[in-house]
Parts: sequence; structure tokens; C-alpha cells
Amino acid sequence: MVVFAGSGGMKAAKRSRATAALARPAPETPSETGGRADLSASPAGLDSHCADPYRLYFQSAPDAMLLLDARTQAVLDANQAALALYGYERDELLGKTGRELSGGPEAAAPEPGVVSAPISPRLHRRKDGEVFPVEVGFASLAAAGRDIALATVRDVSGRMEADQALRESEQRYRIVADYNYDLEMWHAPDGALLYISPSCERITGHPAAAFYGRPDFLEEITVPGYKAVWDELREALARDERQFAADFQILHADGLDRWISLHCQKVYGLGGADLGLRSSSRDITERKHLEMEFQHLAFHDPLTGLPNRKLCLDRIAQALERSKRRENYHYAVIFLDLDRFKVVNDSLGHYVGDQLLVSVSRKIKAQVRTLDTVARYGGDEFVVLLEEIASAADAIDIARRIKNEIKEPLSLCGYNIHISASLGIVLSPAIYDRPEDLLRNANIAMHRAKDQGRDKLKVFNTGLLEEAINIMRVETDLRRALERDEFVIHFQPIIALGDKRLTGFEALLRWRHPQLGMVQPDDFIHVAEETGLIIPIGLWVIEQSCRIMADWQARHADAAGLTVNVNLSAKQLSQTDLVERVDAILRAEGLAPEALKLEITESVMMDNPELAVNRLKRLKALGVKLSMDDFGTGYSSLGYLQKFPVDTLKVDRSFIMRLDVESESSQIIKAVIALAHSMGMDVVAEGIEEPHQDNLLVELKCECGQGFLYSRPVEAATIEAILDGRLVLDAQPNETH
Repeated sequence: MVVFAGSGGMKAAKRSRATAALARPAPETPSETGGRADLSASPAGLDSHCADPYRLYFQSAPDAMLLLDARTQAVLDANQAALALYGYERDELLGKTGRELSGGPEAAAPEPGVVSAPISPRLHRRKDGEVFPVEVGFASLAAAGRDIALATVRDVSGRMEADQALRESEQRYRIVADYNYDLEMWHAPDGALLYISPSCERITGHPAAAFYGRPDFLEEITVPGYKAVWDELREALARDERQFAADFQILHADGLDRWISLHCQKVYGLGGADLGLRSSSRDITERKHLEMEFQHLAFHDPLTGLPNRKLCLDRIAQALERSKRRENYHYAVIFLDLDRFKVVNDSLGHYVGDQLLVSVSRKIKAQVRTLDTVARYGGDEFVVLLEEIASAADAIDIARRIKNEIKEPLSLCGYNIHISASLGIVLSPAIYDRPEDLLRNANIAMHRAKDQGRDKLKVFNTGLLEEAINIMRVETDLRRALERDEFVIHFQPIIALGDKRLTGFEALLRWRHPQLGMVQPDDFIHVAEETGLIIPIGLWVIEQSCRIMADWQARHADAAGLTVNVNLSAKQLSQTDLVERVDAILRAEGLAPEALKLEITESVMMDNPELAVNRLKRLKALGVKLSMDDFGTGYSSLGYLQKFPVDTLKVDRSFIMRLDVESESSQIIKAVIALAHSMGMDVVAEGIEEPHQDNLLVELKCECGQGFLYSRPVEAATIEAILDGRLVLDAQPNETH
């Protein structure tokens, strides 16, 4: 028989009669134990089931109540809550049995004499067929000799759904914890380990059992240098801090260190009960390695691995601070720049250039101590910080060793490379507030070394700073000179030595300074070269010279076969659009290309011979004539000399000046003239000031010459007078070249 009892049924008990069990109010919930009452004294007996006060309670009880025949399980009576619960009218519900109300198998109801039965969730069915969970409590009653069961029924749908949701939630959280990427741990307030996630083995290499056996196991495998983290955690907990975080290293079971990021949080229950400590640990080894790599890249040059500019400035700043605190602390800073590195880069390619920088960095490091700093400051510039030096002589000796080592030839990528460096040195105890100021002075010294002919070493002094400041002033004035049209061109005639006829002019730049008057090229051209202003100034000279020559040729018949010679600097020769610019100027001014002769010094050509050959061939293709200036002062090879498409060799004035005192000079000039003629070139001698020089050069078959013997450089108006025949050339040796 299906009844509303618990799942295991109820064992029979001796029938007993309880009296006055209902004399007190009935229990309000089915969870309270029921009792057996004798209702024979009830006025209504079985017809009314209970006396009026009890019936009133029965009908108004908030829980559903059913009076059942203990033998047949038929419903004898039901209160309003039961009717509402099951959805029946009273007459429909009366007489129904437990089987009909049950939504599933039920255990037997209490047999007569059983005072109460345990509560157990069961499924019941409403009139509309909906099945719902209930908790049923039984109490045995006696009325007029009849055994009756009082069933108290409560719908527990909401609670069971909540319980189910809670179980599912717990299951989900356990799955999350068990399969979490992080290592999750929960310690009780007394420190006992309550839970550890399976990820412990992946992160530490140790199984969960190792942790359960020793709750402080994670602390035990912490790398010694990070043990203090756990003291900090305990101190934080003692201060009642609710959260704690730290990064540290542990020793993995494989013997390698791992970086761990630990986050701890104290957990409290309702009412503030201490539930213990929850911690989450994540393996951040890869992230830490990336951070360290990024930090290294932020402070080191990726090509050479040397400290970069940022770290270099920091190290120098530290040295400056030490020098202020310690009287016996001495340092030196070397600023190093490779000579002609651009030639290697441009001719052999950037890969070879990069390998050269790597090799140079190794050479520098090999000459210094471990406590010193070698940094790549940028491009082909290096900075060396020498610390704890005994004397200035020691620093200079190290700098000299570095310079000499760099000069040793290198074999790279199948090329034998010869390179040198210019070095500037700043020595303590000069007082600097900023590392940038110190490096500025070292850079100034380096540039002065480079100006002295490269492969040189220069120690900074205050005179160099004053010179640098003066260069800045000159640079500022040069920029204004371009804007204010302060430049003028003087022309020095070039004479055919045989018949003394005019063959052309060399255009020489002069600066009419508003305060200083006429400034000679030697006082500003080197500044223009250093600052790059030589490019716009040089183009201006070419443009003005072509314009003036075109005008002379248009107005003077004797000017038709003349040429105007214009000097071309190294920076101009390296311009990628030089040929196009020259072509555009010639077209714009209407000057025939053969009337323009560009003069390039021997040293400029040999600075980057491959580039020079390429540029000169393209200029030659325009029809422009070319001259190698200052021949004999450089280091041209005959092989390259044959490659240069040059029309004229100009013998440097230094050889002409010694013609009257050194027979060797005449032999050199004779050899140069013979060499030039053998390659189809003519020769121009510079700096002729004495008649005997003129006579000797004629004997040596030198075609042309220029110098104060014939004319000093003069303004365009004077050349106009010469072309008109109003003025005859004469010597006026009162102005230098």
C-alpha cells in the first residue's frame, strides 16, 4: 500500500492509546513530532473528527493537513491549505487514497499505535497532474475506537530547487577550482589545509599529498632569496589585513626555478566568522622572462648588446653623484666616433656595417675593466665610462689602446676592412650637474680630434667649449646670411701659362658680414661643413656662378670659351640628387654644361671612391667638366685615378711654394704633369706668386696656373672690366685664398 511515510517505511509498534495529546496546540511545522490522542470525548465524534477549537485550528493551519483512515489510507478530512495545495474541492479530495495523491512510490503509513513517523521528502501530484515535492509528517490519533492518521504536508519545491541550485553551484565551483589554471588553496583558521587544486602538480611539480602532509610546503620550496615573503604575509595577517600579494620564486621538482604570483584573501562568513585563508598562485615565469627581456631591450642596444644611451646617461649620472660624495673618486668619459663608417655602410651594405659595429664593440670591451661601462650611444658612436681611475694618464692610456685596437684591420664577410676612430675625453674632477653636459664636452673634443685628421685623440678643455660656442654663433649667422643675401662671389682668373691668355675663373665664396665685414672662407666653411649648411650654400654658389657666367658669355664674345670653376664639398658630392640639381641650374640659367667645371679635392674623392666614381660619371654625362683639386696632398691610388672621369689635375700650392728651395718639388710636379698627360688630363698649378715659378712651370709643360702673380680673387665687376679690355691682369698679393 502506498502511503505518505518515509522511504524505509515504519516498523509496527504496540498499539497504545495516548490521551489528551491534542490538549495543547498542534505543532506548526511538520518537522515537530506528532502524538496519539483519544477523540472519543469529542462531541461530534468521528462525524466532526475533533472538537470545535481543534477543528478551527485544523482548518486555519498554514500547512496542508489531512485526516486519513489509518487502515485504508482514505482521506477523511482536509483543511483549506490542503485543498489549495492539491487543487481539489473538498468533496473531490475526500475519499482519495494516498496512492491517488502520490506522484511516485510511497512507503507505508504508520500502523495504528505508532505515535509519529519521520519526515521524508516525497513526490505528490496535484489535480492538474503536476508533480511536486513535499515533506510529510504523521501523527496517530484515536477517535471513537477508530485509528486515524494526521498527515501534515508541506510543499518544498522552492527549498529543494534552492538546495539543488546550491549543490550544482558547489559542483561548478569545485570543477572550477579543480580545473583552474591557478593553484588554489584554502587553509582553516588554525592553518590546516582544507583544499588544494590539482594544478599544484603542474605548477610546483609536487602532488597534492605533499601539501596536505605539510601545510607550509609552498614556503618550504620557496627560493631562499624570497623567504621573507612569508614573514611579510604573517605580519599582514597579524595586522588583520584582508588581502596580500607578492611575486617570488619557487624551486620546481624538476630543479628549475619558477616565478609565482601569490594572492591571499581572508574569508569571513555570516556574522564575521573567520573561515580561514584562501590563496591563488599563478605561474608567471614566462611573463617575468618577457619583462626582463623588455627591460634589457629598454636599456641595451639590440645589435651589440651594449648599454644604450638611456643606460649610459644613468651610469654617468651615478658617477657624477659619487664624485660629489667622494673626494678620491676619479672617472673619465671617452666619446668615440668611427671615421668613414658611412663609406663602409654605403659601399659594402648595412649588414657588413652592422657586423663592423659588433666587432668594434668587442674590441672596445676587451680594453676596459669589468667595472667600466661601454655603451653604444647611437649610430657609429660609442661612450666609455672609466670608473675608479688612478690618474688622467691611465684614462688617456686606455683611450689610446682603444684607438689602436680599432685601427687593426678586420676581415668581415669576405672583406678586409680598415677603419679608425676619433676620440674625445673628459676627465674628472670637473664638476657637472648633468650627464648630458659632460657628454656634450666629450663630443666637442671628439669633433676637434676628427678635424685634426681622424684617428686622433683629444682631451677636452674649456677652450674647446668656447670654440664650440663660437661655432654655434657662426652657424646662426650663416643661416641668416643665406636669408639676407650676405654672400658674394669673387673670381680668380685662371691663365694659360704659355701665352698668358684668360681661360676661366675659379669662383670663391666670400661673406659680407654686417658686423665683421668681409669674412674669408677659412673662417666659416668648416662650420658650414659640420652643420650641413654647405649644401644650400654650395648650391647657391653653383647657381650664382652659372648665372654670372651665362651673362658674361651673352655680352662678351671673349667669354665664349671660358669656364667657371666651382668647388664641390664632400657633403654635396654625397647628395643623391646632386646631378639633377646641377642639370636644373644649367637649364634655368641657359649655360652650356662645358662652361661649368666642378672642382673636387683628392681627399673628398678618396673618402668614398665608389660613390665618387658614380657621381662624377653622371656629372660627366651632363657635359660638365671635372677637376681634381689639391692633387698630391691625399692618398689617391693610380687604379682609382684612372677610374675618375677627371679633365684636370690641380697641383696643390704647397708644391708650388717650394719650387724655389726644393728640387724635389719640381720633380714631383714634373711627375704629376707627366701622369696627367698620360691619362689625357691637363694640369693647373695653384698659388703662383713669383715669376720664376711661372717660368719653371712653363718649362715643365704645365698648361695653366692661377695665383697672385696674375690676379687676386676679385669681384664680378672687376672681371667685367677685364673682359671689356678696360683692365689688364696684374699681381696684387694682398689677399689670401
